[in-house]
Amino acid sequence: MNYIKCFLAAIIIFIAATGCSEDPIIVNKTNVVIGLLDPSEEIKITEFLDVKITLTNLNTQEVAEQQVTENTVEFEVNQGNYEVAISGKVMYSFNGVVTEGNVAAIFNELNLIVDEQRKDIKLSLKSFGDDFIIEEIFFTGSLTPEGAPYGGDKYFKLYNNTDKTLYADGLIIAESSFKTVEKFDYTPNVMAQDFTTRAVSQIPGSGTEYPVAPGSSLIIAVNGINHIENNAASVDLSGANFEFFYENSGDVDATQVPNLINVYGSFLNHSRGFYGYVIARLPEGVTRDSYLADYGYDFEYLFVFNGGSFPFNDSGYRLPNDWVLDAVNLSVETIFQWVVTDPSLDSGYTYCGKFDRDDARFGKSVRRRVVQEIDGVRLLQDTNNSALDFIPEASLSLK
Repeated sequence: MNYIKCFLAAIIIFIAATGCSEDPIIVNKTNVVIGLLDPSEEIKITEFLDVKITLTNLNTQEVAEQQVTENTVEFEVNQGNYEVAISGKVMYSFNGVVTEGNVAAIFNELNLIVDEQRKDIKLSLKSFGDDFIIEEIFFTGSLTPEGAPYGGDKYFKLYNNTDKTLYADGLIIAESSFKTVEKFDYTPNVMAQDFTTRAVSQIPGSGTEYPVAPGSSLIIAVNGINHIENNAASVDLSGANFEFFYENSGDVDATQVPNLINVYGSFLNHSRGFYGYVIARLPEGVTRDSYLADYGYDFEYLFVFNGGSFPFNDSGYRLPNDWVLDAVNLSVETIFQWVVTDPSLDSGYTYCGKFDRDDARFGKSVRRRVVQEIDGVRLLQDTNNSALDFIPEASLSLK
């Protein structure tokens, strides 16, 4: 009996000893400083009103959150991988005007595995627009497999950057009179009040025939056909919403795609850019006929070439700046002279091609940057500066 008692006691002691010999679980902590950067050089956060920052551990789903009162926030959390989400109301300054708005940012995976570190995250303005904006311009055309330029596949892509259904009926698209690569002293100079244009087209419709849902696009093709049948390196535009068509010009009418209404002139769609483009709406009470009657623009300038000056007179039309919904300037960095819009419409330019006649431009477009998704709808960046808002030399969204 004593032997059995001793044996059982030995087992208990062994179990207790081995059980206590396991090392305690040590959870390493990290101190992280999150720096919140302004959306851009032009847009500065002046005050955080009600902004929350949340760190979610991707392994354990543990959440740490704080209210933001300044542009740096400190956390002490367990080491691991985290998703960082920021959203809320701020006051921000843009062009000297202070406005209330919403900001947001998401950083999908922040690896916090050292004792101390810092991560800077750029905030984005979380704000839907009021109307259509220009999402993409494919102006370069493409090259055939044999290396020949092919220009019929150019297109504009417009985007509903709001949280409501918009109607494209009556929307104006216009090309500038002036080039971004030539600067002359035009008299009278009306740019502060008007966009000066050499070509104006309009989407047809009586007001509610062409609905476009939030986060959706419409495509305006130069020629609304399947260009892949003619050029394997091209795109299919047979499903475009509208196309440009000019009678008595040798243009081909793609009968399955509705034509734009030609208000004035014809678009050049220069393969190196060189021009500015706007979309606009005629205000209530202004018809196409009254527009053509009341908004002509006659101007003069000295054309300077090879040391000589030659007086020129020309004419076009004006679109008042307050009719304009969006503007984009296209140019080439090595020969850029000026933007052909008032800076309130667009203060920069975007491009395809690093230098003039750069063959690398073919098959590329300029595409507007995506800020984020709100309830499944993409929000596109719109700061009225094409240099910031657009990705130059982008791949085609339709390819």
